[in-house]
Amino acid sequence: MTFFEDSISYYNAAIILSSCEQRNIDDQLFLTPILYLYRHSAELVIKAIILSYLERFSTENSIKDFFLYSEYGEKTKLQLMNCHSLNSLYSCLKYFDKTERIVSVFDDNELDFIDRVIKEIELIDKNSDYFRYPIGKNKEQHKRRFLAVSETDIMPDLSKVYQNFIYEGPNDKVIAFTSIEQEYIELSENIRIMTNILIRKYKKDD
Repeated sequence: MTFFEDSISYYNAAIILSSCEQRNIDDQLFLTPILYLYRHSAELVIKAIILSYLERFSTENSIKDFFLYSEYGEKTKLQLMNCHSLNSLYSCLKYFDKTERIVSVFDDNELDFIDRVIKEIELIDKNSDYFRYPIGKNKEQHKRRFLAVSETDIMPDLSKVYQNFIYEGPNDKVIAFTSIEQEYIELSENIRIMTNILIRKYKKDD
């Protein structure tokens, strides 16, 4: 399979998982895998676009030895195959799009939207491990923010929480577990839209 075909596979898997009936039962179990699938699809399609430029315009023959460029043409130490930073990959894509094409395949609104989403992802998932593991490299739990509250406690502001899990805890006290926050729901949708734009641009330019 090619990078683009793999990207489509991950994208379609995320779509199917997002719309499945079981999703309504427990978002806690489904959202982070969905986010990973969309994020990985985005990484693969950006690499596919870079490779399409590399095949047509670059004199560097070996994909494995190809080092990425910054948006401003500076050669970095990052190799395409070993780079998982969407920001670095997208910077290289913009460099090729700007220097090798007369007219960009992206319009300004698309570029601004992709820039914004990628910067948001980069803050929490630069190396494509945030949505794959329950803990970070510092061995601290870093994704699911649980908050336990008894019925006798002052309730916190739950306005940003997407779903609450409530059950009878010790001593017959009601415990509210808040997990998936609205920000991750919005991020999932933004990554989906961004990836869809990138997929359409690859097809258009292929």
